[in-house]
Amino acid sequence: MLSILTVMALSLGLQAWDGDIVLPDQSKAASLSQVVGAIPKGSVVIIGEQHDLQAHHDKQRDLVTEVIAQHSRVDLALEFFDFTQQCFLDDYLAGKVSDDEFLRAVKMKADVFAFYKPMIWLAAKSGGQVLGVNLPRSISGRIAKVGLQGLTSQELSNLPPNFELGSALYKERFIEAMGAGHGLTPNQMDNFFAAQSAWDDTMAYQSLSRAQSTLIQIVGNFHVEYKLGLPARFSKRGAAPIVFAQVNAAVMTEAELQESLKPSSRYGNLGDYVWISGEPH
Repeated sequence: MLSILTVMALSLGLQAWDGDIVLPDQSKAASLSQVVGAIPKGSVVIIGEQHDLQAHHDKQRDLVTEVIAQHSRVDLALEFFDFTQQCFLDDYLAGKVSDDEFLRAVKMKADVFAFYKPMIWLAAKSGGQVLGVNLPRSISGRIAKVGLQGLTSQELSNLPPNFELGSALYKERFIEAMGAGHGLTPNQMDNFFAAQSAWDDTMAYQSLSRAQSTLIQIVGNFHVEYKLGLPARFSKRGAAPIVFAQVNAAVMTEAELQESLKPSSRYGNLGDYVWISGEPH
């Protein structure tokens, strides 16, 4: 069903974008079914999101649904749950606790959980796993405050084996996204980037060590874009992730959207696929 904005764009003779999946050569995929048909079973698929945008979560749900249709089952890995919370996820999916009890245990607001609940149950009912894979916020917060060198041996044990910081290019983008530091000292910026890197590498390690089917990893867009963050950590650990970046065209002009789809001379392609929500203004 076409959105009102899409109908308006078509009536004005403009190019309609909402729902399009764009390839690195800027051509458009015929359909989500076609895209998923090219994904081998057992693959790692990473899809980004703007955390508070329902349209992005709708597309994540559509991806989970299509992968299940073609691959029979899917494992779902979620940034918003850390690996120490797996027992709460398992109890919830087993029907041992209510929604309210689960949300209290994982300290999540109901309106945030509502974004993820449909795809969680899709994955579970397919016979797949629902995995909490992030680093506990208590550890990432400590890294941001005191750096890796300030962690105790117990705290360091939460990091994955062979942990590495993200690349220099990723750090460059991270500093840009932080607004050149917001007044942080170089040491403080190093600590914040170490925390970001710890999130990425922990998610990659936890997902790969536990997945048993085609894996869909749900994560914020910055971790995904240009394959510099989480995709790079999956690659370093031996996977070949397929990356969907999501774009909110509703906050862009047509020219800005077109420019965002072009490969960056500095960072390369935004992803293997760019999935568009909304229409540019």
